[in-house]
Amino acid sequence: MLTRFAAWILYISSYIPLFFILIINNIIVVYEKMIANEPYKNNLYISVGIVVVISLSYLLLRVVLKAANTNNESITINNISKSNDSILGYLFSYLVPFMLINTSDIREIITFALVFIVMGIICVENELVYINPTLYLLRYNIYLLDQNVVLISKKDRSNIIRRNRINCAQLSNKVYLDLNQ
Repeated sequence: MLTRFAAWILYISSYIPLFFILIINNIIVVYEKMIANEPYKNNLYISVGIVVVISLSYLLLRVVLKAANTNNESITINNISKSNDSILGYLFSYLVPFMLINTSDIREIITFALVFIVMGIICVENELVYINPTLYLLRYNIYLLDQNVVLISKKDRSNIIRRNRINCAQLSNKVYLDLNQ
């Protein structure tokens, strides 16, 4: 079963694409400030901090996915559908508004951090950590099975359908990771 720490890692790693966008925006701001002979060290520190967050969350995500291999069970596949609607809703609801954050304004950074924490609490408590664009970037697919069970797998739908049972690791109450990648 997924620990609360691992759930938070999955949640934080879901924001890696956003953090890359923030770095690009911040580097542009640093460059503009350098040309205008304005102070830019705070923006540089923010960029370094974001790189550290990206690196740590990616490494810890890999550890979580690797550690899941020690927890095996078999589940039956009767009905399977791709869970595209969840990721699209996530992208438009959470990522798009934060792409416009001004990293030069401390109030916006604090607001972002507070909203990020509140959303994390909601996602972790409601086991929505599988809604993760980073998993898609790592070539995982998210499927819905019977009774709202979620399967995270690198296999395509037709490959999963051919098998009646699949060897998985249970990440949370109704979220499983396909171990036969």
